[in-house]
Amino acid sequence: VEKAGSLNTTLESLKQQEGEWVNINVKVETSGLNNFGNGIQTNGTKPEGDDKAVNTNRVEEVREMYENFRKNFKTQPYLGLLRHYSALDTTNKIPLPATQFAHLGSALEGMYKSLLTAQIDLATSPMVQAAATSKEIVALCEEITNLNLTDTTAMIAIDNRVRVCLSNIDLWRLRSDLLDDIGKLDNDKMIPGNWVEAFNQREWASGVLGVNNDKKYGGLIGDISHKNEHYQEGFWFAHYNLRELFMGDHDKMIIEYKITGWWNDETNGWYKLHYGKVLQSEIKIEFSSYKTRGCHWEIEVWMVPKTIYEKKK
Repeated sequence: VEKAGSLNTTLESLKQQEGEWVNINVKVETSGLNNFGNGIQTNGTKPEGDDKAVNTNRVEEVREMYENFRKNFKTQPYLGLLRHYSALDTTNKIPLPATQFAHLGSALEGMYKSLLTAQIDLATSPMVQAAATSKEIVALCEEITNLNLTDTTAMIAIDNRVRVCLSNIDLWRLRSDLLDDIGKLDNDKMIPGNWVEAFNQREWASGVLGVNNDKKYGGLIGDISHKNEHYQEGFWFAHYNLRELFMGDHDKMIIEYKITGWWNDETNGWYKLHYGKVLQSEIKIEFSSYKTRGCHWEIEVWMVPKTIYEKKK
């Protein structure tokens, strides 16, 4: 790949009212070019060590500069690497252009176009397991090209499979978006190691809140598992009620967790996060009542499978 050079000239002229002489200043600038080759002699100035600009105030030198530019200036080569889009995923084939199968009819051609676009999206997906869906598309495309248009049952079946496949592709986009949205949150607002008192607040949460009821992520409900555990105690004279809880699963990652103090009289006590945050597998939390008081705490976590939500490195 070569980047073409350029020659720009700026001319400024001033004609006296009572005279016929014209003072012309010409500035020549080049870009993407080698030096001046044979060069030219001017009575203007050429900055020391600078082969990119020459100034002149002689009109006859403008034509000479131009001719010199045409004969001697050469472009500087720039190397570039071009990759065909099919190289994005070397394990799968990118389907041929759908127009090749226009003779199959508008219904099959439309399916083929949808699958072609979908496979390109999957090839650029950051999700590791998306490649499996890409292989399904390859198989579907081969079946479409060999389909008997008079077989109504086969046509209905392939249409249903294409719809399911495209729906799965939408899920991969949502999974990637969910991880991106979690990464944008302030996930360090719940600082481990500090006791937090349930005085004028009853809920503390981190992650994508309410993902089960979120309009955007409602389609991912099949991926999400939920766990919760209560810690509830009555009063114990002159003692504190204490409890440590571990929540999570080593095969999953947490996308949201919430701590709730269920007493409304501002005497529920404290909680302390020992470790853990969203996109990790486990959190450890500790609850404490006031002295000679009971308490009622709840910890909830929402998780997704690590294998499905693994991103490419």
